[in-house]
Amino acid sequence: MTTVKCKMLSFTQHLFTLTAGGRREPVTIGKVLKFVTGREFEPVLGFSMNPTIQFDDSISLPHANTCIYQLRLPLSPNDYNVDLFDLAFMNDYFGMI
Repeated sequence: MTTVKCKMLSFTQHLFTLTAGGRREPVTIGKVLKFVTGREFEPVLGFSMNPTIQFDDSISLPHANTCIYQLRLPLSPNDYNVDLFDLAFMNDYFGMI
């Protein structure tokens, strides 16, 4: 794994840890899950597919494909703007802002 991918993975883990701990209000894990899957809660029997994260150097904002439960995050270190991530995750139009 390249250094840039390691930095982005570390950033993403930190962001999601803060979100899961309730320290990123108004963003919640439910909002992130809704952005990725279209559902704010995990179904009782689980998802038919496991949600995945893909890092993409051709995008500058988070994208999601709700059909295959895939979250695409920008790879460039210049895109660590947490406010834009929050805007994406708070958007009710799944997968786009």
